[in-house]
Amino acid sequence: MNRRELFLSTAAAAGITLPPPIWAMPPQAVEHLPGRLMNLTTAHIGAGGHFLQEDTPQVIAPAIGKWMETTP
Repeated sequence: MNRRELFLSTAAAAGITLPPPIWAMPPQAVEHLPGRLMNLTTAHIGAGGHFLQEDTPQVIAPAIGKWMETTP
């Protein structure tokens, strides 16, 4: 199993969903990630339902815009 497969299986076991390019997970799961994943950008978007992008577009859009500005 390579690193990507290991990460995905660990994430799935922890109940973390990974819809590219946005990962939705509880705040306590995010706390340890910046030191473990290279080039990770996080943004707190608040609580959401099944479709986060529909629940909080006014928060997600600026976060993605900021990320795009800083991505080479």
